[in-house]
Amino acid sequence: MIYKNNKPEEIFGKAIGQLIHDLRNSLNTVIGFSSILRIDENINKENRTLLNKIYLSGLDIEDHLMNIDHYMIESNELMTKKENFEVYGFLKEYFDTKKEILDEKQINLNLLNESKIEINFSKEVFSRIIDNLLRISYKGLQSSKVKEIELCIKDNNGNLLIIYTDSSSPVFIETNYFSFEEVMKSGRGLGLLFVEKYIIMNNGEISYLYGNKWTNFITNVSTKIRNTHGFKILLPL
Repeated sequence: MIYKNNKPEEIFGKAIGQLIHDLRNSLNTVIGFSSILRIDENINKENRTLLNKIYLSGLDIEDHLMNIDHYMIESNELMTKKENFEVYGFLKEYFDTKKEILDEKQINLNLLNESKIEINFSKEVFSRIIDNLLRISYKGLQSSKVKEIELCIKDNNGNLLIIYTDSSSPVFIETNYFSFEEVMKSGRGLGLLFVEKYIIMNNGEISYLYGNKWTNFITNVSTKIRNTHGFKILLPL
């Protein structure tokens, strides 16, 4: 477990708060001006496409900084703004906003369940959990011939069970989740840090399974999932 065994300042350094503040000053300019220019009809289509990439990259950097902000906060104050919402519908809307980047990276998304499940949770935190799982996939699928993500949700005895997997190669780790050292060696990015904290701070559980552990787990849950490794996440409904 990363979050419980490593202090945030040991991972990111004591100056990270000031560094994030300084970076945001310049980043706000990049996001602000590119957001205006990308819709300027006087700019040709090719340049608007480039400006749109700059704008989206700026938002991506801002998301990284926000994840670090949240990781540095020891209390769960940011996690308590909960509301009732239906998960499957929320996920469909969320992935509609990601269609452009999924298409660009040629990743096929399979949202396997259509059952309606109500959850009382923070929409922002739920989005960040899924967003960081996507970031992990982007890293792992860069060199894959088949680029596929599978996401399955189920009501599991009063918990929301999230099964998330992709067609990248498995990462071999010693326990059911990554240590900090394993994160750094994995080549899958810091999303592994962030998703764990968002889940633990909301009294959930996360495991990364492969091999027999994955096979034994998935056999009892779904016959639709084809990939050979993935994340098992439980969140309280």
